[in-house]
Amino acid sequence: MESREKSIVKVTLLGTIINLFLTVIKLVSGVVGQSAAMVADGIHSLSDLISDGIVLCFVRISSKKNDRNHRYGHGLWQ
Repeated sequence: MESREKSIVKVTLLGTIINLFLTVIKLVSGVVGQSAAMVADGIHSLSDLISDGIVLCFVRISSKKNDRNHRYGHGLWQ
C-alpha cells in the first residue's frame, strides 16, 4: 500500500474510533436521559461510522494494481 493509501486508512481509522465512541455515548445518554434529540444524534454518528467503513472498503479496492480488465489500475490517479 502506498503512502497516500496509508494516510487515508490512518485518518479513517481514527475517525472510526471517534465515531464509535460518539455513537455509544450519544445513544446511551439519549436513552438514559430520555432525549429523542440525543438518540437521533447518536444515529447520525452511526451513519458516519458506516460511511467510514465504506471509505475503507473503497480505498482497498482503488489501491489494487493493474490487471487484465483494468490496464491502468483500479484507482483514479494511477
